[in-house]
Amino acid sequence: MLQGSARPLPLLVAVLLLGVIGCTKPGEPEGTLRAAGGGVFYGGIYRQNETGEIRTLDPAQINDITSSHVSINIYDQLVHFDADLNMVPGLARRWSVSDDGLTYTYTLRSDAVFHDDPCFPGGKGRAVTARDVLYSFTRICDVRAGTRSDAYFRDKVVGASEYYRATQEASR
Repeated sequence: MLQGSARPLPLLVAVLLLGVIGCTKPGEPEGTLRAAGGGVFYGGIYRQNETGEIRTLDPAQINDITSSHVSINIYDQLVHFDADLNMVPGLARRWSVSDDGLTYTYTLRSDAVFHDDPCFPGGKGRAVTARDVLYSFTRICDVRAGTRSDAYFRDKVVGASEYYRATQEASR
């Protein structure tokens, strides 16, 4: 009889612990926030409920949904989809596609900057350039970067397959 009545105890303890851990005052700031413009803020604490494990935050290596969910909230994209699945500006303020559908031209926003980081001179972030976008796409097709997204570009983007094979050879 005692065994049956003792079973709810661990459940009760777990519920109480979760309740205490999750307690914060409504609207209580978590960290220092700085306005970045456009309703965006720097700082604070990022929280996201996920059931899976975050495997990586390296965009070239992401191939799981959990890491993708988190990275989409950290990194800006050239374009993205809105709630109605319309393509809308991201880092690119506009874009065009050639009549033959083979050439995409993106015009980057002039206010897109990297976060301040010691990797930059003086620790001050700088403007995002076309070279940065090229670097990102090139890195996705570089086997040495541990890429997992190369298949989205190989045999679809001119030169992507050749570059991928060249990096395979270079890594041997």
